Amino acid sequence: MAPDAGFFVGVEVKKFHINIGLLDFKQNLVQSVEKIPYELQNTSASLDELCRIISQFIDDLPVNREKIMGMGVNLTGRINYATGYSYSFFHFNEEPLSKVFEAKIGIRTFLENDSRAMAYGEFSSGTVNQEKTSCS
Repeated sequence: MAPDAGFFVGVEVKKFHINIGLLDFKQNLVQSVEKIPYELQNTSASLDELCRIISQFIDDLPVNREKIMGMGVNLTGRINYATGYSYSFFHFNEEPLSKVFEAKIGIRTFLENDSRAMAYGEFSSGTVNQEKTSCS
């Protein structure tokens, strides 16, 4: 497959900033912006601001929005990645947070706990290959 056949957006939400990146189909980082000022609060205004920042990043990309196949959002707290619910932030109604992002931004969204995402990233990149796998 060609690298530009599809793209994925990754969003890392921190307490006081956001990191956003665009990966191509071969996992090459195409574009990223780090430390975008943002204050994570459990309010609808904070959620709206988060969606605005993500939408602005996507609008400024050198690729068509239609080529973006999915978006992953890493958020602190209790997350059920299978259902898309966050039990720590932005749980204002019965709808899963992943569906709220999809409705506001227009891209299929997957939610993950930030610590789990970091651990998986380290595992996938081979960073922890030398670690012991069993307790003695």
